[in-house]
Amino acid sequence: MTARVIYRLEIAGSIEEFPGERVVRVRLAHGSIPPWTLGICMLNESVVDMLSIHSEDRSFKLHLERCAGETTGSIVVTSGSSAVTVALSSTELDRWVYFFLSYLRDGHAPVDHIDVDLDGSEPMTLVLHVPAEAAPVSPFRTSRR
Repeated sequence: MTARVIYRLEIAGSIEEFPGERVVRVRLAHGSIPPWTLGICMLNESVVDMLSIHSEDRSFKLHLERCAGETTGSIVVTSGSSAVTVALSSTELDRWVYFFLSYLRDGHAPVDHIDVDLDGSEPMTLVLHVPAEAAPVSPFRTSRR
């Protein structure tokens, strides 16, 4: 069975070119986190084979799928000027599930983004930005712990 989920979310996506590398940036709005998290959980549990995330204006598309077989790295399957398909390892999917479920639980993340170095025919980095990160712990509070 091939199942695919498509979400149109409040995201901003861009593909930036640097010498010898491309960077794909996805900025998630706070309201996009719950459906995004549900989608990656379904992908992680093999309930769906592909998760497609489109920006509201459809100017950017990110397609996520699981890597075939056991692998430790994630790979770029295809990339264009406004769409990227990425195959994620089970380890990377587990990391994403933990990060975004923790975000939902706490209302913020410990950092403002996660990044993934992608293997493939061309070096690429995927950066996922979230809108709220935890406030840093002051030195005063650290010394009181």
